[in-house]
Amino acid sequence: MDNSESNSNAVNKVNDLIQKKFFGLARETLIKALAKAPNDISLRIKLVEIYYELRDSHKAHELITDLLEEIPDHDQLFSMYPHILLGTGRIEEAIEAAVQLRERIGLENPSAIGQLAEIYENTSREDDLKELIEGFTPKDDLGEFVKLNGQARIATRDKEYDTAIRFLTEAKSSVDKITQPKMFTNKMVDCCFQMAKVYDRMGEYDKSWEQAEEAHKFHQQYAPRFDTEKYTQTLEDTARRMDMSTLKSLARSDEQLAWQPLYIVGNPRSGTSLLEQVLSMHPEVANGGEMTIGLRIQEDLFSITDSFHSWPNTILDMRVEDANQLAQTYMAALKNFSDGKSVVSNKALNLQLQLGFLSLVTPNAKAIMLYRYPLDNCVSCYTTNLLASGHLYCSKLEDMGKVWMARRKIMEHWQDHLDIPVLELHYEHLVQNQEFETRRILDFLNLSWDESCLEFHKSNLVARTISYDQVNRKMYTSSSGRWKNYEKHLSPFIDLVSDYL
Repeated sequence: MDNSESNSNAVNKVNDLIQKKFFGLARETLIKALAKAPNDISLRIKLVEIYYELRDSHKAHELITDLLEEIPDHDQLFSMYPHILLGTGRIEEAIEAAVQLRERIGLENPSAIGQLAEIYENTSREDDLKELIEGFTPKDDLGEFVKLNGQARIATRDKEYDTAIRFLTEAKSSVDKITQPKMFTNKMVDCCFQMAKVYDRMGEYDKSWEQAEEAHKFHQQYAPRFDTEKYTQTLEDTARRMDMSTLKSLARSDEQLAWQPLYIVGNPRSGTSLLEQVLSMHPEVANGGEMTIGLRIQEDLFSITDSFHSWPNTILDMRVEDANQLAQTYMAALKNFSDGKSVVSNKALNLQLQLGFLSLVTPNAKAIMLYRYPLDNCVSCYTTNLLASGHLYCSKLEDMGKVWMARRKIMEHWQDHLDIPVLELHYEHLVQNQEFETRRILDFLNLSWDESCLEFHKSNLVARTISYDQVNRKMYTSSSGRWKNYEKHLSPFIDLVSDYL
């Protein structure tokens, strides 16, 4: 088999893994293929796509910059470029790139319009968003959807909820005319979740839940099955393997590390973005977001140790020199975010699985266990579009309950077993008494008090998650107790998490 055929097979395998949302395995496959053909353009482009999907914007930016110099007219790369720039905090460059994309593929191209509109919304450029949407004249069904969806988002921000529902209803009708199955499903899911959000704000809770259910049903038509039993078993095996005596016996890094990692461990929609934004206002804390470096060094552990074990038993083969090598890799990732600050936060949503391992690689780290009342957490996850980022268990309340319990138990395990300092924090306490809790957190981090932490909504940083709307507003408590509006729909979840109610 020649190299071109081998590389083509690698790309096909990676496309299949992407379809199943196995991004870590896809990255590992590409790294192996690139080791044999480091200059292959198709493999390098696909690796950018993987980092884009993983939201590792800094790594994606590093790769795409070189590729755009070699192939500046590559539309797929250029279409990813604005969001990659946005993910690295380069807001003006992201807007400029999105404007250039419109010029390249057509000023009235609906995909280009939709991307620029999303960037304007995520960066709270309401006037620019309105001007863009109002000035857009759609020429096809996709354009009609983009126009109506944009109008609905503007109306929602202006609290014109009846108008937003009207636009979204019309948007659904335009989606019905789209013949591409995946595009049809994605757009319909987006409309349903937007309607769920608007109905919730109107106090029409049954209608909100109905729209969320419809979104999940549409998505399930093509989504891969989430293996709940395998996922929860992996968490249980990790906790069982990494008991207190084993943790004390394992190798750990003994090098002086340049930055102090702060691990913010919590579920999706539990307040991790809010907490990170609060802390990022402090002059000594940098916001790393959902960093993928933990996954990368976990994968690197296999090759470094040449282990025959599967995770988590691979850790048993780690030597001090291996831990030091992985620590330097982690520090190299923090350098992208540090900007002269001493503490860099990481709120990756797989930290529950990795925290024991990371505590060995970065023994100077600290961790915050962030908990939210389970029923509020459930409602927020179910009525928000977390599906696009791979949280497929959110489509079924029973699966969500099992995942929630497994994560809660391993978080409690880490609190009891890790050598690194761990602070327990509750979302409800943070939003109800922000100053007291923020002072407590800064004391835990050995940092001085800074008044600017109370004005996190004024940050120039862009939240790189779906929670951008929350962290760009002042602290509010209305999301606490929200579950009461949906109690009659929550039975399967309630039964599973009853010990924590």
